[in-house]
Amino acid sequence: MIKPARRCSTGLGDPERPRIAADKVAIIVAHPDDETIGCGAQLQRLDNVTVIIVTNGAPRDGGDAKAHSHASVDGYAAARIRELCSAMALADVPASRIIELGFFDQAAALHLPDLTRSIYSLINGPQHQCRADACVRRRLSRR
Repeated sequence: MIKPARRCSTGLGDPERPRIAADKVAIIVAHPDDETIGCGAQLQRLDNVTVIIVTNGAPRDGGDAKAHSHASVDGYAAARIRELCSAMALADVPASRIIELGFFDQAAALHLPDLTRSIYSLINGPQHQCRADACVRRRLSRR
């Protein structure tokens, strides 16, 4: 007899499960790789899902960059985004469905009004996209 939890987890990972229309679904996570940890095997089933990554995965202080053999924070952030895109490609999530908000890791909480406006604009449709883009440009110019 299979226990209920095992039956559920076995079913979730079944590659024969049907795909799900996810045009209006956004997975919003703090760091590159959180989408994989949180949704893992289900990502491939979600047709047209949007993945929104709040931070670039690189703390501004540079400690993580050095620990992972990167010369700069920007280099480490770029590596994290490349890893994200590679992982998403394995799950059939195209780069066009990944939105990077670009906040520094461990600093998003310092920018909650900008973060809130960006996410609000993104999830409320294309008519709000210009406001979200302007918000991100303003924040990036303050770095």
